[in-house]
Amino acid sequence: MSFAVKAIAKNVFKKIFKNLAEELESPVDSVQVGLYFEEGVHKFESYKNFKRERQIDLEDYVGTVVDLSGGLQVIEMTIAQSGPRYAKEIGCTVDEVKVIFKNRDGDLPLAVLMRGNEKVRNIDINAEFLSN
Repeated sequence: MSFAVKAIAKNVFKKIFKNLAEELESPVDSVQVGLYFEEGVHKFESYKNFKRERQIDLEDYVGTVVDLSGGLQVIEMTIAQSGPRYAKEIGCTVDEVKVIFKNRDGDLPLAVLMRGNEKVRNIDINAEFLSN
């Protein structure tokens, strides 16, 4: 993908973490976003210090039309659609797949692939989703 799309995705993640931190009344470094699957459908949840808070809608945490149609669409059409691929890779059902994102200043977030509550491996968002 183009440098511009990657920059938009980084900006969207930055806004999501910033706005989520404000909502949770916590520093940005203390919040995480989880991607999980329920009946094969991707959903998102918020975490504070790696403790689940609640289900969220990412659209609530971005502000501009460019973010909604650009960066959020990249997230929804790539990372959020990866459940079946990851389930096959790690030998489980889609509903057992989870990805936890943690803010990383000035870059795409750190991401970890989970099978339930067990860490499987780190995910390089740029290499796995944006460098095509």
